[in-house]
Amino acid sequence: MEASMLAHVTDMDELQKAKVEENTRHTLEETLVHDKSHVMHMLAGTAHGFAKFFRDKYSGKVDAAAECPRKRMMHKDGVMSICWSPCGHFIVSGDRANKLRVWHPKTGRLCYAATFEDWCTTVAWSPDGRYIAAGCMDGHASMWDAKMLTTGRDTAGNTILCPITREPLEDPVIAADGHTYSKTAILDWYKTKGNTSPITGRRIFDTDVNPCQHMVRAVKRFHAKARIHTFEHGESVHAVCWSINSAKLVIGGYNVSVGNEPIKVWDIGIRKCIMRMVHDLHDVYSLAWQPGDHRFEHLASTSSAGKTLKVWRVRFGDCRHTFEHSDYVTGVAWSPDGDRIATSSNDWGVRIWGHYSGILLMEMFHDHFAMCVSWSHHGHFLASGGADMSMCVWNADDGTLIRKKNYGFQVNDVKFSPNDDVIALASRYSTAKLGKPWVSRIMLQKAPLEPEHIIEYDERGRIINKLTDENGKKIRMHGPDQYAIMASP
Repeated sequence: MEASMLAHVTDMDELQKAKVEENTRHTLEETLVHDKSHVMHMLAGTAHGFAKFFRDKYSGKVDAAAECPRKRMMHKDGVMSICWSPCGHFIVSGDRANKLRVWHPKTGRLCYAATFEDWCTTVAWSPDGRYIAAGCMDGHASMWDAKMLTTGRDTAGNTILCPITREPLEDPVIAADGHTYSKTAILDWYKTKGNTSPITGRRIFDTDVNPCQHMVRAVKRFHAKARIHTFEHGESVHAVCWSINSAKLVIGGYNVSVGNEPIKVWDIGIRKCIMRMVHDLHDVYSLAWQPGDHRFEHLASTSSAGKTLKVWRVRFGDCRHTFEHSDYVTGVAWSPDGDRIATSSNDWGVRIWGHYSGILLMEMFHDHFAMCVSWSHHGHFLASGGADMSMCVWNADDGTLIRKKNYGFQVNDVKFSPNDDVIALASRYSTAKLGKPWVSRIMLQKAPLEPEHIIEYDERGRIINKLTDENGKKIRMHGPDQYAIMASP
């Protein structure tokens, strides 16, 4: 009798210990999102795939640490577009599985997923962080409440997150403890953790689950409330972008019908189209709003069929410059000061143009189609991805190659994080042999350090540990994933 009681107490101690560890991990995850004093180290490309959380408020010492598996941000089909949130805590993506997804990149946790009628071709986060815009191949663009998508809660505090996965509920069911879970999550919990409640930690004698129609309706109401507005565009939407003050949304795509221009500028406050512009052959592939404070607001648009980049004055709707290419123009990005424009093209080239001069400043090349381009926020680096299965980081001042990393898949989109320490890239690749279904993934890679931050000199003013490449450039290596080009002192 005493032995059985002792075994029962031991089991309860183990259950309580497991419950405390699980609650600690969830608390650290939630704190990481809302409290900037908690930082996380994540080594991209490590084999074990673990994320470590460190609480370091003032002294920098580690007060508490926990390890949890870092999930991979996987998609069932090709990722079409990605975008960072202004705070850098989230990534939104659109894919060819008709899904809009919001991720927490440091843990790989899925915060939200919405389903469209067709491919979700483009996504953009507003600069003020309040809205998310998404375009679809069915000719519609939608505007979403970013706070609801990232927290999983509506204005009344109601949540649609599963207590186990911390992700939106899928096929909600009620367990014997009276709580609602995703069906696959609770069944996997019973198989791995035993017949215990994920919330209370107590033993459950009935493992049957029943559908929860109330939560099914609640999830539908949440989706309807999160979608603020839907914009009718035309035949298909290929690109969306926000103005600097988040007051205007620009939608671009493919329109050939009369009176249905491929570029439309919408005023978010009154929900009306205030300007229309026509690009070559009514086909717009990408859009970018000029950053900075300028006398006139300018918009850059590229055409795949027209093989051109055009710069427009938004107020008047007139074209100021046209930059010719020899093949489809697949991507565009402004420099942070708004004086230069970078483009990627199917002629394998990545080019930098002068906005006011209208001339070609420099050009770099991939080994195959250049699919996308992104400018760092400090203005020194330019990242590009291509069909040659590589991501390149270029020096935006002289066009030299800083880093080239090869992958086993095509790089469809690249984006620098707001603090320029991480580069997110979207891919489409297969994890198995030919003939298997294609899957995609969002990957994170360390970005090169800024040149002025990595130059170190000795007492005599000489660079420490310098290396010289074939062009005579000085290179400083700070680890396997960090490289930078430096000029001589």
